[in-house]
Amino acid sequence: MRRTTAPLTLTTSALTPTALATTALLGLALLSPATAAAAETCRGEAATLVGAPGERIVGTEARDVVVTNGSTRVNTLGGDDLVCVNTTTGGRHHLREVEVHTGAGNDLVDSAATMLPLSVRVVLGTGADRFEGGKGSDVVAAGETDPIEGGQDSEGWHLGRGKHVDTDADVIVGGGGSDDITSGQDRVPNADVVLGGTGSDALVYAGHQEAPGRLSGGDDDDQLLVLLGPGSTTADATTRRLTAASSSVSWTTIEGFWFTAADEAARTLVYRGTEDADQVDVTVSAGLSLVADLAGGDDSLQITSAPAAGSDIDLGAGTDTLLALARHGTLDLDMRAELLTVTVGASTHAVPVAGLETAGVFAPRVVIAGTDRADYLLVGACRATVRGRAGDDHVSYHGAQAMESSVCSARAVLDGGAGADELFSFGSSSRDTMRGGPGHDHLLGGRGPDRLLGGPGRDFADGGAGPKPDTCRGERENRCER
Repeated sequence: MRRTTAPLTLTTSALTPTALATTALLGLALLSPATAAAAETCRGEAATLVGAPGERIVGTEARDVVVTNGSTRVNTLGGDDLVCVNTTTGGRHHLREVEVHTGAGNDLVDSAATMLPLSVRVVLGTGADRFEGGKGSDVVAAGETDPIEGGQDSEGWHLGRGKHVDTDADVIVGGGGSDDITSGQDRVPNADVVLGGTGSDALVYAGHQEAPGRLSGGDDDDQLLVLLGPGSTTADATTRRLTAASSSVSWTTIEGFWFTAADEAARTLVYRGTEDADQVDVTVSAGLSLVADLAGGDDSLQITSAPAAGSDIDLGAGTDTLLALARHGTLDLDMRAELLTVTVGASTHAVPVAGLETAGVFAPRVVIAGTDRADYLLVGACRATVRGRAGDDHVSYHGAQAMESSVCSARAVLDGGAGADELFSFGSSSRDTMRGGPGHDHLLGGRGPDRLLGGPGRDFADGGAGPKPDTCRGERENRCER
């Protein structure tokens, strides 16, 4: 998964910690008085405030022209302010990060001229603002955090735990780093222009996009983060448009998508992919019906809860990967039948899953049956049963360590079937059983007292590290006691 911080029915307070950081910059107090220096200019204007390495700058309610000069924090207060971010004019102070809050007014923050990869963490505040990034990885929030809902710290900076407010038309131009950019507000028009620039950027674009609004990830692999609201959301990567009951946005050059939700309410996500490689992460607790057609390309789909009834997943042509996680119940994947059966308590439903070449399945109980082709299977479970069927399969069992909320005694039975299979146990301290089947197989045990049975063919059995004894049956054996 890419780095990995969303437009639409979006409440910023429910976003990921990375996205929240864009709206939550820290405060400032004990500010050293900045000096005025006629020799310093910002975009051709004489500076009214010049910082010093490691110090802080506080502006006025009128227009300030600021050269940061290595300052660590800047708060310009009100006015139509101009801020040029740099490191120092000399000396050995090597600044890596600066925090900027421009407050109310039509402000401009420029860090494009920085020589070092300096990271700027900026809250642009209310007003029609502009930000131009430099070489560093910047964290930028258009608009402001509601001070009533979000509160303030002891130095007067908004804590950012409240509602994100952004009703003005801002322009944000990323630079050369991997930037996190948050734009817009729930259910209101959004005329912001967001251009990611180079670097792998994470972008949030909330509300209804309207002219002159624009969203572009720029170069490299960029990700659009979407907080799913109630009802249905449709994301069409071919037409490059996302629509929901109260949100809409179009984009260019977005390669990946991260969908999340603030609660477990029932909702539907419809995703239509491209002929290129789609990267889709769906991070929800429960309640999501997923209808996904990823079309061609080598696609990746990751879901962190079992898809609800009514889901239908087609990864399309290409070499595609599905990672599925459920915190409760059983996930039973039959790759040849193209069917995922979800069981939680007394409830069971089936989800069509087509076009799958690689699968990672994590749940308290997992059952997987492969195809007659070469399958690549990853499993994490308290109880796992895997049949590779024919083909040269790779199966790796990771015990229950992937199930953070599960406390259980893990155990797995891995059966490679016909073909030259690789059956590995990683992180499991239980007694696992591996059967290679016909073919020249490679079996590797875990920390527990495992049974490694090669079957017909020239097999290599390695009991692995950990408590003994391991029982092995193979033409070549290593670390086997029986």
